[in-house]
Amino acid sequence: MDYQEFLPILEQYVVEKFGRTHPYYRDWSYYYHTRGNRMECLIKSIKQQLPFPIEQALTLDIGCGTGSATVELSRLGTRVIGIDMDEDFGLNLARIRTHDEQVLGLLQSDALKLPFPNNSIDFCFSFNAIEHFTDFQHAITEMHRVTRPGGVVYVETANKNWPWEAHTQLLFAGWLPHSIAEVYVKLLRKRRWNDPWDVHPLSYQRLSQTLEHAGFTIIADFVELTSYNTSPVAQLVRQVSKWKLPVQWFMPNVKLLAMKLE
Repeated sequence: MDYQEFLPILEQYVVEKFGRTHPYYRDWSYYYHTRGNRMECLIKSIKQQLPFPIEQALTLDIGCGTGSATVELSRLGTRVIGIDMDEDFGLNLARIRTHDEQVLGLLQSDALKLPFPNNSIDFCFSFNAIEHFTDFQHAITEMHRVTRPGGVVYVETANKNWPWEAHTQLLFAGWLPHSIAEVYVKLLRKRRWNDPWDVHPLSYQRLSQTLEHAGFTIIADFVELTSYNTSPVAQLVRQVSKWKLPVQWFMPNVKLLAMKLE
């Protein structure tokens, strides 16, 4: 299903489930109406960095949500399985989104206990999901367990070093201790009081160190993975990176592609 065809289905589902007055509606509506073809461009950019043809890969989309990345991965020819904990919202919409696509399957599963054998996956893909996991370090350990030697993982998450917290666009919300941040976002009506605040932002340094400690080697980061972005800011970032300055530490998102060597 094309994105523009899926968008009104998504919006109707959100309205029916949460209502137009819910902060989720406003935030999701803005996000999905402004994202354009960024997911398609991102995955094509990742494809250029992979050490093997993506068409031959068995891919696991971890935290697949409504299936946007799952669709784009399948369209490149990879054999993709999407997993998510949220059956009611994410997976139900992902099944609609991927109905006419060549997707191997969609499973309700915990990223902390992946239902796959050791060394069985070529490519683990996790987009803006790991900050919601109760134990992101264990999630990365699980990715390492299921990834074969020579396989890769891609992890993207909102950057803790960026001043505006990505899920709410509130200044400094990601810098605060979790309990204080939860009160902050609810006082400013970015979440309802009875909704848990499950966002735990990660910095570039912490995520890269965790990947390396688990046994991965970083092979590409923000600069190499945004070749599709032709904006003046992106071009400036790429230019500055040539001076060996750590620009990736301070971008809105952390983007890391890492290989399992053994």
